[in-house]
Amino acid sequence: MLVELGAIPLLIELFQDGHCYKHSVSVVRKSDAVPVLVELLRDGNGEVRGKVSGAIAQLSYNEADRAALADSGEVPILIELLYELEDLKDNAAEILVNLAEDPCSMIQYLKQLMFLHS
Repeated sequence: MLVELGAIPLLIELFQDGHCYKHSVSVVRKSDAVPVLVELLRDGNGEVRGKVSGAIAQLSYNEADRAALADSGEVPILIELLYELEDLKDNAAEILVNLAEDPCSMIQYLKQLMFLHS
């Protein structure tokens, strides 16, 4: 639904620039945008992936958003981004560090990694 409405570029710009961050986080969480952002991170072109990773980095500072990210299956994608272009590496590292602050989410991430390597 967000894609059809053309909301994704606006959300990316909003988070990338940091405008109205406190108010926009709850909108993103309630709209189920996290899975859409993760899909764009996985399949988007370089520019889109850079902007999406920046948006997810902003989301990763919020505890509730980290929980949504934990359920999204993004950790393996982030680990792959550590081998990409510099801005993608920086954003991926920032997200992973922020996600590590939440022990419950870390259990979810570790399970994702175990599943990938089984």
